[in-house]
Amino acid sequence: MRLLENRRKRKEIERSVRFRQGKSKIQSFIRKGQEARKRYWKLGEKALRLGDKVQFRQIARTYLWTVQQTQQWERFLLMLETFEARRDQMTATSAFIDSMGALSKSIMAGADPAQLAKMQTDMEMALGRAQCMEESLAAVMDSSAEVLFPEGEGEEDVQDLEHMILDEAKHGESAELDRRIEAGIAQLEETMRQSIEAKG
Repeated sequence: MRLLENRRKRKEIERSVRFRQGKSKIQSFIRKGQEARKRYWKLGEKALRLGDKVQFRQIARTYLWTVQQTQQWERFLLMLETFEARRDQMTATSAFIDSMGALSKSIMAGADPAQLAKMQTDMEMALGRAQCMEESLAAVMDSSAEVLFPEGEGEEDVQDLEHMILDEAKHGESAELDRRIEAGIAQLEETMRQSIEAKG
């Protein structure tokens, strides 16, 4: 019994470490996306000042794509943080139920056997439900982490993927995306021009 408990605790610690590593990678990608947004904005302003429409359009497309990708990762991070909060809540509930079970054992000395049996059954059922929910959340977190961050995937892999995605964004987009980008570029150009005029 103790061996199973130790194994379960070890798996929980490993899961928690993998989860934190994955969360850290996402936060790093978001920070890089925000930094890239600022760089592309300044480059877009520079292209407009130079009157280079072609260069501006390329920069604006990349800027809009970066904004979209950063927002997607921010939404995913929010989802992971929600899972983490639910898991923590379930762990606290499970600990409470365990303590109630210990309390009920100490009370058992003077209670009616029928009441004791019912109380014990209720506690065991509640503990079983809490453990089942905790295991379900752990499975969801494991599958999310394994899909997004398979073991062995290093920083170089993430950077390669980032460069491939950026290259793809620069070279080929669908017609729908092109229409949205064109509208975004026009709006971005107007905003940048107003920013340039306001600066001097």
